[in-house]
Amino acid sequence: LARAGVHNVRLESGDASRGWPARAPYDVIVVTGSLPVLPDILRRQLKVGGRLAAVIGSDPIMLAELITRVSDAGFDAVTLFETRLKPLHNAERPSSFRF
Repeated sequence: LARAGVHNVRLESGDASRGWPARAPYDVIVVTGSLPVLPDILRRQLKVGGRLAAVIGSDPIMLAELITRVSDAGFDAVTLFETRLKPLHNAERPSSFRF
């Protein structure tokens, strides 16, 4: 980014599968692996006007989504396309029926 002249960005790298509260709220969050379900903590860590890009779902159906925080309690989501992406290792899993 520095070579491209972008200096107003701070990159965080690590396991943020359940959020990264240390420097929240964020203008932009980009999740680089799929999430079976989107943890609410990631949404809550956005600034109003902030955007979150994530691939949500499980094989065979995953959707790339762009979520924008429009107010303290409101979010808009737009599905961009269908895709497949390896899941984050420690991603929250939806509860499932068990005997």
